[in-house]
Amino acid sequence: MPKYPPHPHALTTQAFENVLNCRYTPRRKKLAYLAMINSCGSDTNSAAAAHDKERKGELRKGPPPDKLMPDEGLGVIISEFTFIAKTAQEFSMAPSEFRRKVDAWLRYTEKRSAGKPVTETERLAAMTIQSSKVPARQDGEIWLFRNPGRGRDAFSGVLDDWLGMRLGIQLIPGEVRLAFCFRSQHVTNPSVPRFLDATWSTLPFWDWRGKTRPLVGCPSGKGGFEEIVADPPELRFLDRPVERITLKSP
Repeated sequence: MPKYPPHPHALTTQAFENVLNCRYTPRRKKLAYLAMINSCGSDTNSAAAAHDKERKGELRKGPPPDKLMPDEGLGVIISEFTFIAKTAQEFSMAPSEFRRKVDAWLRYTEKRSAGKPVTETERLAAMTIQSSKVPARQDGEIWLFRNPGRGRDAFSGVLDDWLGMRLGIQLIPGEVRLAFCFRSQHVTNPSVPRFLDATWSTLPFWDWRGKTRPLVGCPSGKGGFEEIVADPPELRFLDRPVERITLKSP
């Protein structure tokens, strides 16, 4: 059986471990991938380009998630800045104009949760935004996390200051994120992630066991979450009110 090539200079130790141990990638694919990255030497830009090229046609090739219940909540936190920038383009709006709609949408969800009356502006903003989807990464897929309790609310018991670090997200201090939760039955094409689902920049922050890798400094007992990759869900299928959150950063 062919041996794996040596550790490519362009790959971090963690990324190399993820490639070697990825459970649902054939050995021949790993061998070809590592040989390709080794050919880039220490040129990380070339290695990144090679990695991104290799991902085409390889996304969401893992198996279906284990025992995914139809009403299980799947969560994702999106940078508010990214959400506004990408979704504004979808509606051909300037980001500043679309931000006002987001503000109105969030007021709508807060008032509805509290049983308070909403304005027509807030109602229309909610109808407009909920006709769109969660912004995908540049490759058209989205990563969602599973709550350890497999409950309907992905954020139940875990929505605290440490959530971002548990998800392995390099947050900017003070960064505002939007918390979204969907029932799994409204999420299409879910699969267990493989190393080729991860972008070059996120490969070291993934865990080959199919989980998030908590950042250094996360307290003991605050472990990672199982993840799935899927098509971006439609916002009309949100299963909990969207809310702004600010989390700890390293």
